[in-house]
Amino acid sequence: MSGHVADYIIVGQGIAGSMLALELASLGRSVVVFDDSHRLSGACLAAAGVLNPVTGKRLVRSPLAREALPFAAQRYAALEALLGAKFFHRRRILALTVSPEQGRELGERLGDPSYADFLSGPNPPGFFSSRNFRDEFGSFFINRSAWVEPPVLMEALEKYFENSGILIRQYFDARALKGVSGGVDYCGLTARAAIFCGGFIDARNPFFKWLNFRPAKGEILSLELQDKDFPDDIVHKTKWIMRSPGGFLRMGSTWDRACLDSLPTAEARRELLGWLGKFFVNPKLVAGDVLCHTAAVRPCTATTRPFVGFHPLDERIAIFNGFGSKGFALSPYFARMFAEHITLGKPLDPICDIRRTKCARVSFGSSKNAEGVL
Repeated sequence: MSGHVADYIIVGQGIAGSMLALELASLGRSVVVFDDSHRLSGACLAAAGVLNPVTGKRLVRSPLAREALPFAAQRYAALEALLGAKFFHRRRILALTVSPEQGRELGERLGDPSYADFLSGPNPPGFFSSRNFRDEFGSFFINRSAWVEPPVLMEALEKYFENSGILIRQYFDARALKGVSGGVDYCGLTARAAIFCGGFIDARNPFFKWLNFRPAKGEILSLELQDKDFPDDIVHKTKWIMRSPGGFLRMGSTWDRACLDSLPTAEARRELLGWLGKFFVNPKLVAGDVLCHTAAVRPCTATTRPFVGFHPLDERIAIFNGFGSKGFALSPYFARMFAEHITLGKPLDPICDIRRTKCARVSFGSSKNAEGVL
C-alpha cells in the first residue's frame, strides 16, 4: 500500500460504509474501503433489511418516514441496475395487532392525517384466520414499506468495490493510524481523512470510545416454507416473518445486550421457534426445519440516533455509524447528507451530528491515550 493516495479511507464495508463510499465517489472523491470479510461490519448480513415507516407497540411514525425511507427506496432501485442484481422488493407489512391497547392506539393513528399514507385498516379479529394467522385482536397494514435482501445486496456491493479496485480485504488497526500534514497515514496509504464505519466494533475504537454506543445482538432463522401460498407481505407481531424469493421463510429477531458476539445460540433458536405459535394457529402447516441460523451485533446507540461527523478536535478522522436495526433504512439518506457535508460544506442534521456529544482528547498512534484525538 505504500505511496497509495486516496481522498478518504473508509473502514468497514457494511451497509453504512458501502453507501458512504458510493456517495463520495458520485461526488468525485476517491476512496479505499477496508473490510476483513465483514468481521467488522457483519450485522448487515444478519439484518432483516426492512424499511418500515411505523414502528413499536404505539405505532410511532419515524420522523424521517417522508424523507429517508423514500430516498432509500429510490437509491436501492437505482443500485439494482448499477450492480446487476435483484435485491429490492416493495412489500406491505401485515401487522397482527398484539393487544386491545394497540388496537385503540391504531384507531387514534388512523384518525391522524399525518398517518394516512402509512396505515390502512383495521381488519377485524379473525379476518385472516382462514390463512392460519393468529389475529385475535385484528390486524392492519403498514404501507410504503419495503424489503432489501441483505446477503444479495452486500455480495453485489463487495464485487462492485472489488472490481473497482478500491476494496482492501484486510483488518484495519486504528492504533496504527497516524496523523500527518494534511491528512492521515495508514501503513503508507495516505488520505485526507479516515472514516470509521465498523459497526459495533467502533464502540472500542480508540478515537471514538467517548460515544455512547449500546450494542444489541440479534439472531435470525431461515425456515423451510411448507405453505406455498404464503403471502408476499412481511408479517409482523412484535417479531417478523417473511417469505424469501429463495422459497424459504426468514424470521427474527431477538435482542441481547449482554452477550455481544456473532455466535447463534440455542436459547434464541427456542425463542424464535416458540414465537411461531403466536403467528400461526398451526405452525407446522407453514414452517418446517431450520435451514440457517445467523447472529450479529447491531451498532445501536443509547439515544437511538446515529453517530455522523468529523471528530470535534481533529477533522482527519470521522465516523459514520450507529444506525442500529435501521441501517438499511437510514444509511442511504445520511450517506448522501454526510457526503455533501464533506464535499460541499452542507450542514449535518443535528439529529446525527456527533458534536452533540462531549468528547475527550487522544493522540494518533497511542494505545495509552485511548479516549480521543490530537
